[in-house]
Amino acid sequence: MRVVSFNICRCKYASIQSIVEYVLSLNADILFLQEVDRNVERSFGIDQFAEIRDKCGYTCSSFCETLQIGKEGKYGTALFTKNDVGIISYTDLTIQEDKEPRCSINLNFYDLDLDMYFVHLSKNQDCAVTQLNKLLSLSNHNEHSIIVGDFNIDSQTLEKEFGFFEDDLSFTWPIQSPSKRIDHFMYRKKYLMNFDTLSNGSYSDHFAISACLSQP
Repeated sequence: MRVVSFNICRCKYASIQSIVEYVLSLNADILFLQEVDRNVERSFGIDQFAEIRDKCGYTCSSFCETLQIGKEGKYGTALFTKNDVGIISYTDLTIQEDKEPRCSINLNFYDLDLDMYFVHLSKNQDCAVTQLNKLLSLSNHNEHSIIVGDFNIDSQTLEKEFGFFEDDLSFTWPIQSPSKRIDHFMYRKKYLMNFDTLSNGSYSDHFAISACLSQP
């Protein structure tokens, strides 16, 4: 099972059609996107969530709205799966000191001993560390839980604060001159193989990341 996480930066750097074509090339069974606009004027009123869902063949999808923009506009994160693989829930990660509401999309698999938490954490590193601690506490019940997404926390901080060391330390941001890895797969007991940081031209300011799941 191939899992991909990608911050599309609301299609600021590329058209929605270019993003759709790139997503199709990834062939992800599970796709998690951050910074997704829906019917927002700055993104030409396009429902980016619906475009990707409908044109990339994902039969199951979930959108977590974190901001309302204008009368009808929405902004948030999106999870897409090719099949109905589990139960979806949401966790509010909003912190009062933070400028932007945050949440995680949670996937509890039907047929696997696995829980996944898909996140876009705060740009404020202290807030992001607090949010990650909340998720780790929430996921304590399952040693095979995985947290995926744009953490806005670099690898050195992950190692210092959480004792977590990644297999793949290639940088993911900013794409013009990569200097940090802030997009991660974080796990307790290894359930993942074949980590990769994916080249994506100039579709975003982030590189996409991927991993293949296999039974431990």
